[in-house]
Amino acid sequence: MLNSLRSHSRPRHFFIRCAVAGLLAIATNGSPLAETSQRRADNPLPHQLREIAKWIAENSELPANFELPRISFMPRAQLASVRFGGFVAAERNFAASDQAAQTTSQREVLALYHNASKTIFLAKGWTGSGDKEISVLVHEMVHHLQNVGEVSYPCPQAREKPAYLMQAKWLEQHGLDLGKEFDIDDFTIAMTSMCGY
Repeated sequence: MLNSLRSHSRPRHFFIRCAVAGLLAIATNGSPLAETSQRRADNPLPHQLREIAKWIAENSELPANFELPRISFMPRAQLASVRFGGFVAAERNFAASDQAAQTTSQREVLALYHNASKTIFLAKGWTGSGDKEISVLVHEMVHHLQNVGEVSYPCPQAREKPAYLMQAKWLEQHGLDLGKEFDIDDFTIAMTSMCGY
């Protein structure tokens, strides 16, 4: 788990949930989609988000990078519109496929990562109140680290496999399963991350 959290007397989940609370406070300044998002003005806790980035780097081949993403919120219907082509081509700079845009079994979009603005868009109502919700953030943070680390893949869809694997690992470390929580199995991961899909 996160090394710096081990030495504290509070449960690990407390610190991650504090990070999530901090994420709710980060505003989307300068994003081409800023006017579509719900802004938050509270004081963020960037060191907690850095811990998530550190955990990803320690558990994957992605390089550590502490340039934090912006966090913003959109209604789920708007996320789906963005994911499935609602914006003009110039605005489609989102992580390809993006866990079929972090969807549930009903294909409801839960999150997106926008490469150009380095913004994670989460569905309005996302609170980070549990490990399942935090895993969505972990998935999107993988895309952020791929982006700022300028990691290349044979195709945009191939970025999904490392994101799914980190999300699955996060869930497993917290006693949960990607398949049970999101109805995502190995076949889904293979199809979503396959070039030309």
